[in-house]
Amino acid sequence: MHHANVIIGSHTWGITYVPLEDRIECLDTSIIISDRLSIADVRTLIDTATLRPLERTYRTFVISTTQILSDAQNALLKLFEEPNLNTVFYVIIPREDILLPTLRSRMHILAREEVHTSNSNFDIFLQKGYSERLDMITQKLKSEDSQWVMDIVQGLSLYAHTSHDTELIHDVLMVESHVYANGSAKKMLLEHTALTLPSTV
Repeated sequence: MHHANVIIGSHTWGITYVPLEDRIECLDTSIIISDRLSIADVRTLIDTATLRPLERTYRTFVISTTQILSDAQNALLKLFEEPNLNTVFYVIIPREDILLPTLRSRMHILAREEVHTSNSNFDIFLQKGYSERLDMITQKLKSEDSQWVMDIVQGLSLYAHTSHDTELIHDVLMVESHVYANGSAKKMLLEHTALTLPSTV
């Protein structure tokens, strides 16, 4: 059993690769789902990781996030370098490049989701007219559908690089660098995307 495991892919796919006994609800299991993991989150994690297990022989931490701030990664690095032998970590992230190389080197890749060029959410989004795209963005953000947002951003990235459109690629990089940040104007960024992409309608 590895102390620190990383699963690269979507949350709904990645959670299935966490052994059932390590994600079943009990006093020794902590599941954290967050758009952004901050230093405060990691400090709380460290405090909990020092506690002795109550129901099992070890504690399990499942962390699913789309972004880990650099100071939070440095704190995780210290935690993984000097691990409590009674803890096991599973970190689910959408892309490997989210991790700093130093932190990545301390983690075992447990599973990696196969990347498909087909992205149904993005394909549907692309086929809509401009006003329909804006309506979809409003509805999805209101329902806090973070997987849909991720699909749109990933689909946009693939579309832009395939098209070799320099201006579109620049826009993609701007959206990718800001959309997952805490307090980001997701609606404004996605609306910019909706109006930048060509419409087939």
